[in-house]
Amino acid sequence: MPYQKCGNFLFSTCTVLREYGGLGTVYHLYPLGVRIWSNQKKPCTTINTNINAVEHQQELEVLEHENSPVLLDDKEMTVHNILTVDSVEQYTKCLNKNCQRKLVQLSAKNIAKYDRCGHTMRISNCENGMMAKIVVEQDGETHQLTIMNNVLQTVLGSDYIPLSEYEVVERVLNMENIQLKYRKESRTVSEINIVN
Repeated sequence: MPYQKCGNFLFSTCTVLREYGGLGTVYHLYPLGVRIWSNQKKPCTTINTNINAVEHQQELEVLEHENSPVLLDDKEMTVHNILTVDSVEQYTKCLNKNCQRKLVQLSAKNIAKYDRCGHTMRISNCENGMMAKIVVEQDGETHQLTIMNNVLQTVLGSDYIPLSEYEVVERVLNMENIQLKYRKESRTVSEINIVN
């Protein structure tokens, strides 16, 4: 699905031209969501997305000018420490290097087919990953965020997988003067830095 991008902005609407035997129909989709798939931002429809056929060129020109862009940049905050760790979850990752998401349909067999990317793999060949759900406080307001595998690895080191859940919680809670970057829509932490 095509979308309009301008710098760090992604328009929350989309106009699609479908051609059937030389006849073209233009559809307007609003609002659109944004998903990150294989480290790329891609537009997606939601249950609230309206799809309307645009009948006249004048309507199309009005639609192009009335919709304002939505900022996609990460938000930043600096906190003294992490207030609580809600949970730590270890999981099996997809082998597809473009996916590497959590396998959710594991079975008693040693074979898994991942519905999101379509790859079938031996579970015994898969690597393990980990994620943590945390709560931080800034200016009296609490924020629930998720730290995914790649960010946890940068904070805890590459040898963090054999750690127990308690050891991971202890290391995360002992971090101080933390600068967090997170995605506003998904509440997922994209970067953690310790500020000296």
